[in-house]
Amino acid sequence: MKKEIIPMIVRVMALLILFNASIVFAENGHKCGFPENLEIFASNDKARKAEYEQQREARYQKTAETYLSPSGHFLVHYDTDGFDAVPAYDRNENLLPDYVEFVANAFDRAWAVEIDSLGFAIPPDDDGNPVTVYNVFCERMNFYGSTSFGFTPVPGDPEDVFRFSSDISISTDFSFVEYPLITEDPIVRDSLAIAVTAAHEFNHAIQLGYRLWTTNNQPGGSIRDLWLLESTATYMEEVVATQVNDYLQYIDCFLSSTDLNLTQNNSCDRIYGEVLLFIMLGEVYGNQITREIWEAVRVSPGVEALAATVNAKGGSLSREMARLAYWTFFSGTNSDSESPFPDAELFFEDEFPDDFISALNSVSFEGTDRQTVDSGELPPLSFQIFEIPLVASTEVLSSVSVTENSENWFGTQLLDAAPFENTFPANLFSPLTFNGPVDDIYLAVVSGNWNVENPLARGEYEIVLSGQSNVSAVYPNPVRPETGASRVTFIDLPVDAQIEIFNSNGLHLASISAADGASVAFWDLHTKNGEAVGSGVYIYRIVAEDGSRSGKIMVIR
Repeated sequence: MKKEIIPMIVRVMALLILFNASIVFAENGHKCGFPENLEIFASNDKARKAEYEQQREARYQKTAETYLSPSGHFLVHYDTDGFDAVPAYDRNENLLPDYVEFVANAFDRAWAVEIDSLGFAIPPDDDGNPVTVYNVFCERMNFYGSTSFGFTPVPGDPEDVFRFSSDISISTDFSFVEYPLITEDPIVRDSLAIAVTAAHEFNHAIQLGYRLWTTNNQPGGSIRDLWLLESTATYMEEVVATQVNDYLQYIDCFLSSTDLNLTQNNSCDRIYGEVLLFIMLGEVYGNQITREIWEAVRVSPGVEALAATVNAKGGSLSREMARLAYWTFFSGTNSDSESPFPDAELFFEDEFPDDFISALNSVSFEGTDRQTVDSGELPPLSFQIFEIPLVASTEVLSSVSVTENSENWFGTQLLDAAPFENTFPANLFSPLTFNGPVDDIYLAVVSGNWNVENPLARGEYEIVLSGQSNVSAVYPNPVRPETGASRVTFIDLPVDAQIEIFNSNGLHLASISAADGASVAFWDLHTKNGEAVGSGVYIYRIVAEDGSRSGKIMVIR
């Protein structure tokens, strides 16, 4: 009687969940060959391009066997002997290598989740129409898999939106991947590696059907959005094959380089570690957000498409970078039951990766009121986390001081895993939660200063702390309108004080002044346009001749 392959995969996945298996990766295995194909596409080397096209066509002649996946969506090409032969094991004894069945079922799963469930568009064929049967080749290679595409764009409307037909190769040798708890079973190793590869590479095929942006918007120009191509394909691994957690190998690389622009890669392939941003967005807005981003790519390149998608949901890209700083801090040894990332405790074992946290010198407020504790530069869409040993006997305020584009910069105190609400706009002093007289505080400086014309332009910042013993009182706080509290009262105000009210994203909502000579002012919980504010955290800034001070008001409806 024929045994089923899928239940065996499910049992293997369950074992991984139960034993919390980690993944060990050998140095000779690379994740994805798609970037190399994009490099050839952008090259001026005609001979290299011709060789690439010939090799792509030759695949159809050199494979001896084919197998149509159960859904009919994929045709798997393979050999049973020779250099590219698939592993010969056939534990269900149906005369078809289990490896081939794994490949077919994994790609069917990728189609079911990415297209049928999430709503991605079907990849195009050579005529620009949705492909009916997609070709997958089993070959020995130095990558998990590789998506190849024809360098001539498929027909489409408008003509300057470049879309491409494609096919996928998947490795026949995953010996460079080890699962320490189940190291003796090649079926377990292969099935899991195939699952993530199918999810990843098929998403590349889907991406090629939306739009491939180049620097000059010409068919052979340099690729603009490699970071988005790879990080969103890696996110699909987590959606389609959640239990494998193949992305964990790149976490240290990303956390060690959060002070780089989001679009930059480096020698340890941080663009795969950037999947953390998309895992976070998926948790906040739902898995479909990646599809929505790719739909926006039809109109704008990667960063602009990401920003437009987040803005449409009432957020901002700089605000999401602040959330990312907050979420990543509560991972590894800092994780607990409230940690927002589902796999936070797996990110690293013993301590934070090098350069993730910058330790500053101890800061004392005995005998001084205000001081700059650090200064530096950050590129757009980046963040840096700081550990500050603090000595103070009064309340301490913190500010991230910048001179340009302050609306795109944030500071955030890292307190506990939930909730994410301790963010303050640049140039606005905010009270620290401080267990004096001696305590270590953690602050993140977030640069959301995206510049389309100069994406690597670095902005200067200063971290300023201020000891403040005379802070005007605000009550009630929190304020609950349903109990009859219709306003917030500010008392002990300096002479001629002006009060500015902002929402948690730094948007200015209202300006309030005390009556002549009075030290009391009121906010009626409405914006300057007369709209009642909803539940949330609001920031006030009291400005007077002797300086400014800030705080937070919580509204609970």
